[in-house]
Amino acid sequence: MYHNGAYDPPVRPYPFMDRAKQLVHDYIKTHVSTNDVYDQNDIHVIWFNKDGSDWAATLTAKIQPSVFYRVTHDSREKQTTIAVYNKFDLVTLKDETEY
Repeated sequence: MYHNGAYDPPVRPYPFMDRAKQLVHDYIKTHVSTNDVYDQNDIHVIWFNKDGSDWAATLTAKIQPSVFYRVTHDSREKQTTIAVYNKFDLVTLKDETEY
């Protein structure tokens, strides 16, 4: 959607992203023992989706670079879930397939 020549997305996801970052920050503060100082600027949204009034985000934090956090909000149930994943492998494959 364009307004006065500038692109204006119909839904601004930033409040939801900020909420996801706050939840992950609180989770790390409660569940991870570390002496490192960190704040929400050290947590990054790497994927975000909003569908109706529900939303989901995948985040990572500098303090634990191999851990991913999947934050999912269900507006009908009025609950938010955090799933924590640990990347245990990264494989690069040669793929010459043309699409």
